[in-house]
Amino acid sequence: MPDYIAWLNQAKIRKIFVSMTLGLTIFGVMLSTLHQAALNAMFLLAPGKVHPLWYTSYLPWLAFISAIGGAMA
Repeated sequence: MPDYIAWLNQAKIRKIFVSMTLGLTIFGVMLSTLHQAALNAMFLLAPGKVHPLWYTSYLPWLAFISAIGGAMA
């Protein structure tokens, strides 16, 4: 979008969009990470639902790491 505005020679509007890009990117990564972490946290609430092969005391850390990977994807 900022490139399209630059093509129209709207410098002030382009500056606003460029400054919003970083904030929106951070917000998107945070939203995705929190969403994935919340889904993975459901396994911690009901350990009986998780197969014993997959249940470990490191499950919160594994959920957080997978949430980061999902957010970056």
